[in-house]
Amino acid sequence: MNTFLPHHDRRPHSNMLLGGKIDIMENIPLPLIENPKANEKPLMKEIDRLFGEIARFPTKDPYKDKTRKNVLQKEGEKIEAMVLGKVRAYDKKNLVKSTVSSSGKYDELEMKLKELMKIHNPNFRYTSIQVNKSVETSWHFDKGNVGMSYLIGFGDFKGGGVVVKIRDDKEIFVDNDHRWLFFDGHHLEHKSAPVKSGIRYAVIFFTKK
Repeated sequence: MNTFLPHHDRRPHSNMLLGGKIDIMENIPLPLIENPKANEKPLMKEIDRLFGEIARFPTKDPYKDKTRKNVLQKEGEKIEAMVLGKVRAYDKKNLVKSTVSSSGKYDELEMKLKELMKIHNPNFRYTSIQVNKSVETSWHFDKGNVGMSYLIGFGDFKGGGVVVKIRDDKEIFVDNDHRWLFFDGHHLEHKSAPVKSGIRYAVIFFTKK
């Protein structure tokens, strides 16, 4: 079952042109909440198990690494996060396999996540899978993404979810605990909702620029 969420059709933003600013209005697709199919649920349990078995999750210092610091709430905090699949290397023309994927440590998890997406939406194309362990983000746009993204929460937790700004004066809360949020994070500003207890693994399937 798909549930349409309220949205704003257009959001003004500014592009630089000849040293000045011009307003451009873009159509923004409707965000969707998609419930998992029956044959996805056993695989989701396997993925929950695999997350629970990770003894040491990769740790990043975004301010030091100069990656994803725009999504964090305070400077200096470290996060537990990793990217599976392809990433942008500044000295390469094309996307390259991430260090985490190249390590082989999370091959089974990556395989199961890809299998899950293939069941849920075999036509969805993506380059990368971002995995955040109880990372609390501030308001941000996914500047490095192209097109639509799928977000889903794994783990045993209370709270969490995603808050999406649909207009300057209105926000909506989306509970994507083991459910799919399909939306354009490049154009719709969003943030994570606080986890009250337990551990939440936020998984984002997206296409990297």
